[in-house]
Formats: sequence, C-alpha cells, structure tokens
Amino acid sequence: MLVDADLTLATSSSFVSFLFFKVPLLRQPPNCALPCPQENPDWYGELYLKYPLNQRLYPAQFGEIFKAKAAFHVILNELSLRQFTDEPRLNTGLSDAEVAEYYMRFRDWFENLPESLSPRKAVLPGHLKLQ
Repeated sequence: MLVDADLTLATSSSFVSFLFFKVPLLRQPPNCALPCPQENPDWYGELYLKYPLNQRLYPAQFGEIFKAKAAFHVILNELSLRQFTDEPRLNTGLSDAEVAEYYMRFRDWFENLPESLSPRKAVLPGHLKLQ
C-alpha cells in the first residue's frame, strides 16, 4: 500500500535527519490521516507474540504503536526542518518560545498516549521501544 510506504519513509527520514543534523527529505507529512486503531484495527493489522513458557498469544497492539510513532515523527520532522535549515537567515537556532512550543508538543504527545502505551503498562517490546 502506498500510504504505508510514505509513512515508513517519513518516520525513517525524520529520525535519521534529526540524528545527523540534516534537513529532512520530506517537507511535510503525507497528506492522509491515520485511522483510529480502536475504530479501524483491520487497517493496521496485528502482530502476536508468544513467549516460550506460555501457549497464549499476546497482541502487540501494532496499530496504537504505529500511530503514536507516526505522530512523534511528525513533530520531530518539523523540529528538524526548523533547526537544520539550509537558509542562513533561518539558521539562527531556536528561540526560547520555539523551544517551549516543541517541548509542549512532545509533552502533549506523551500525555495523550493510549493507556496501553503508558509507562505503567509498557511490557511488550514495541511499548518499551516507544518509551
């Protein structure tokens, strides 16, 4: 699916750009909204984990993790675009107001994570990587 490829490129690009202090390849996120994982779980699919000493399969909540990571990377991409611009007149560093704005956006993202992805409930590998 084309949307999946666009979102994968967007999340990879934003993270790599931020780590290497480079302008992201994508100037804006894909022009499509992700569906709610609770209302449309089939859109995301699901992964199941089986631990060696237990026969039960545990859902990894892939949809919630994917949507949360995508939202995080949208903010990170915008921060990278602002911070690592090629235009000398804009390459002055972040102002205090901009730092506060990005801090608030990341904090809001964290505080609005679904309950299953909260730090108190993080037990599966995808949860821990997100935290």
